[in-house]
Amino acid sequence: MKLFLKLGSSIRAYSSITRTGSLVAVVLVLCVTAFGNEKALHQAQKALRTGDYQRAEQLFREILQKDDSDAEAHLGLSKTLLKQQRLRESFEHAARVIATNPLSAEAHAILGSAILATGDFRLSLEEFRTALNIDDNQALAVAGLAMIDFYENRNTQAVEKLRRAVSMDEEEPDYVFSLGQAAARAEKYQEAADAYERFLRETLFAGLRADVYGFRGGWALRRRSGDEEEFLVMTLFESLDAVRAFAGDDYETPVIEPSA
Repeated sequence: MKLFLKLGSSIRAYSSITRTGSLVAVVLVLCVTAFGNEKALHQAQKALRTGDYQRAEQLFREILQKDDSDAEAHLGLSKTLLKQQRLRESFEHAARVIATNPLSAEAHAILGSAILATGDFRLSLEEFRTALNIDDNQALAVAGLAMIDFYENRNTQAVEKLRRAVSMDEEEPDYVFSLGQAAARAEKYQEAADAYERFLRETLFAGLRADVYGFRGGWALRRRSGDEEEFLVMTLFESLDAVRAFAGDDYETPVIEPSA
């Protein structure tokens, strides 16, 4: 009887340890997976912020391959596609989040932005208002309403809303650039020049450094001339071959982005 009890106790103890060990192992796997997704999500969001849209899209899609229900990855991918003007795809990912979480202010704001880019002011306005009813600090929705004001020539209102959007999300370069556009149209030239200078220094040069072979830096010089603000932008490349790779054979002709 004593032997049986000892043997039984040993078996029960071993079984208990095995079950506990399995539980710990499962918890550890879940923690490692969650940490891995969080790290990948952070890297993807950083790529999106710095304008490396190809890398951001790749990372967001990799996260979704592992967990297709990850709302943050769907929203990040939707934003990335929106930046690339792939409006239908952006719309689909934002709409998917709304289908499972109708109270996602960010999803409604992205959806509104995608709709606005197609020229449908009425429907985009509804989405922006829905986003702000859920969260009145949703910067993308505020900026979206500002752009509707801008397109409909309500310039003062556009500037006010874009100032608010910039203050809410200082790392989003689109708000800064749009503020420059709206301020210039509202004849607030000093503010417009400040916004453009900030955009050049914080966004344009960083994007060139990340995307353009041989780019080594740049300077944005500015001066007041009467009622105008003049900019002189100088860029530095490591070689003439790098300049040709960027500007083509006619490299003495300035390369200017359409948005600038």
